[in-house]
Amino acid sequence: MPDGWPPQVPAPGEAGWEKSAVAFLLECLPADYRAHEVVRNPRVLTWMARCHIDQALIGLRAGYRKAAVELKPHLPPHALAEVLATYQKEAERLKTVAVSIQVVSRLLR
Repeated sequence: MPDGWPPQVPAPGEAGWEKSAVAFLLECLPADYRAHEVVRNPRVLTWMARCHIDQALIGLRAGYRKAAVELKPHLPPHALAEVLATYQKEAERLKTVAVSIQVVSRLLR
């Protein structure tokens, strides 16, 4: 199994791995994208998934920076710490997804 391979996708070469890889990539995008046939093209799909996750990380980092300032007057310290911890956990998850998208993309080509 290549490093960074998503656990929900069978190993490359196994029956149905490509269909499962496409399903994984579609899950990386908002559901409404599925209505567009062009998104089924593996090059388009991987490119859009990468862009979406990259932008999600940018938005997440901006939210993290703003939370400490904008929420501080409205939350007790422990609640603010939970908000920031949530941002950190989600950032790690998205970074993992970004790596998985790259690995799947290389093998789908």
